[in-house]
Amino acid sequence: MEALNQKERKFAEEHHALIYAFLRYYHLPEAEYYDLLAIAYLRAVKEYNSKPELRGKYEFSTIAFQKMRDAKIKKYHADRVRDAYIAFSLNDLNAEGNEYVAQLPDPHDRLREAQESVVRRGTTEGNYASTYRAATEPPCKTFGGERPPGDHKRGSCSRYGILER
Repeated sequence: MEALNQKERKFAEEHHALIYAFLRYYHLPEAEYYDLLAIAYLRAVKEYNSKPELRGKYEFSTIAFQKMRDAKIKKYHADRVRDAYIAFSLNDLNAEGNEYVAQLPDPHDRLREAQESVVRRGTTEGNYASTYRAATEPPCKTFGGERPPGDHKRGSCSRYGILER
């Protein structure tokens, strides 16, 4: 991209708040997106001032938002490719011959979550068994914590849907 001339610089300074408006509109973190959006914004300034047909048909904010949105979408797709590559590389073997992904905790592991909560709360060993049982029991399919009529084999459910004994 070639440098802006004096007229374009002045124009860019006057409309600089559009970058912050875009960040607020899409709830984007400034630290991560500002540089990317600023480059797209300057491209919009250059294009808007060099093409008179754009000035007659559109507001500058429309062109700037379009350029910044395109840059945001390209970043999103690039991040997805990067994340997929990282996830794929986690299937590689480490020095011991194990997959890296096997070393990561499962985010949906209810038993691990229960164990961590026991450690965080500092509960006694006696409470550990009930926490283990609560984490491994199937969720209770009830409304309001009550068992369905005729199901008297187990206790009532907690408000979290875990069977209580």
